[in-house]
Amino acid sequence: MDGFLIYDGVLSGYLGLDRQIIVPDDVHTIGQEAFLDITYITSIELPNSLSMIYDYAFASCKRLEAISLPDSVMFIGSHAFEGCLSLKKIEIPVFVTQLQENTFEGCSGLEYVKLHDGINTIESNVFCGCSKIKELTIPRGVSEISESAFCGMTGLESVTLHDSIVSIGENAFFGCVRLKEIFIPLSVEKIGMGAFAFCNNCTIYAEATEKPDGWDEDWNLDGLPVVWGKR
Repeated sequence: MDGFLIYDGVLSGYLGLDRQIIVPDDVHTIGQEAFLDITYITSIELPNSLSMIYDYAFASCKRLEAISLPDSVMFIGSHAFEGCLSLKKIEIPVFVTQLQENTFEGCSGLEYVKLHDGINTIESNVFCGCSKIKELTIPRGVSEISESAFCGMTGLESVTLHDSIVSIGENAFFGCVRLKEIFIPLSVEKIGMGAFAFCNNCTIYAEATEKPDGWDEDWNLDGLPVVWGKR
């Protein structure tokens, strides 16, 4: 480690750290796998100098309960917090525009997530398996929800989609068993196969008066009730 960078994998699996970690003030980059699989860390304090968090940086920190991402962060890599089972709350910094694939996959203790309107991309499996989140609002800047982005969010009861959404990928909400209803705005031109599969208690309200041509033939794989022309 030097004054500006925590190198790729330098602390991965290391057994000599305290449960509470304070990253020094002049660090701007946390490298790939830097804190990977350090299972006993419970909290990490990050400096306002930090701008980059790379792939798998904190993955499998299973006891990590608290981490505050400073507004200086502009990039969060794929799988960065995957498998952080005890993480309870996360707020995405305002300069992060893309949620990379699998970023929070398997964070089964995550109860609250705040997404700002500057986010424009939600990649695959971002919140897959985050089973305690009850409410989710997709930011207004997002045009595409990638495949399996919210699959297995078994506690999700409410989701809000804005009319910026153009595409919903395959299995996007697969297994959201507590989701009771979802409103699909007229802007949605494409829905992939099984987007709402195993959302057994859900009613779909669509602003379109009939299925658009771009929606997959098996978009509603389980034959969920659909109310067309809802405004």
